Amino acid sequence: MGDKVPNPQLADLKKLRADWAAEYEELKTAIDRTAKDFGGGEVISGAWRDKQAPEITGRKDRVHRLVDDVLDAIDAAIKGQPEEVSENEARNYHRMRAGRLG
Repeated sequence: MGDKVPNPQLADLKKLRADWAAEYEELKTAIDRTAKDFGGGEVISGAWRDKQAPEITGRKDRVHRLVDDVLDAIDAAIKGQPEEVSENEARNYHRMRAGRLG
């Protein structure tokens, strides 16, 4: 009793953060390329492009900000977690994840 074990919630949060960051890099590349193609005249040109380019850039920037907000929230959750917890806390976390606890 009283033994400490690695915090499984912290491990899950770190994995979530890594997964989000990896997905974000792929998404960012796709969005940036598309915005550049449309806004830079690669795909469309003329008055319509001139009118839509700021909208496309604005939406691209908004997606970047939203993903950054998610990453910041995950970072804050990680910061609030201890490295180790009691065996009972770890067991309860695993039960909760499995849907067997509140």
